[in-house]
Amino acid sequence: MAISKARLKQIYPLSSYKFRVEIYPYLGHIIGLHQPALFASTWSFSDVSGLDMNYEHSVYRDGLSFAAGNEILRGVKQPPRITLSRGIVRDRAQLAEWMQTEGFIFSRLLRKKNLRIIQLNEENDPEVFWNVVGAVPVKLVGPSFKSNSNEVSIEAIELMAEDITVNFNL
Repeated sequence: MAISKARLKQIYPLSSYKFRVEIYPYLGHIIGLHQPALFASTWSFSDVSGLDMNYEHSVYRDGLSFAAGNEILRGVKQPPRITLSRGIVRDRAQLAEWMQTEGFIFSRLLRKKNLRIIQLNEENDPEVFWNVVGAVPVKLVGPSFKSNSNEVSIEAIELMAEDITVNFNL
């Protein structure tokens, strides 16, 4: 029996090269990414990595562990570290400006941003949303210069965030 085109789209994995990164101002953890698209700005990146959710774990043992086994308890959620990379272009200085924002009282809120990384399907419709809340730049990596190479200059920024969630467009 042949598989229909609609069913094939449902079971076939999405391509990793079709994605969009939206940046929102940070309006607190409660509001998160429930912000109108009016506040969004789309930045282009060639690579996004670090969309991980990790928890510390501890092993609990008691007097009956010999019979029932050890109990593994989930602990504190680790802050995600996300890396965004792109080619350097003359009129795009957002990453350096974001990194150089001073961390004093009011500008601390300006420095934090919410991100939404959206994975797209073949028709450029959103399928999976990674919502990153309270991202702060912790490292800016400039390009490597080599006189005997013709590679593109790549800059990368590493972010540490308060939280990350995943939503599927079902």
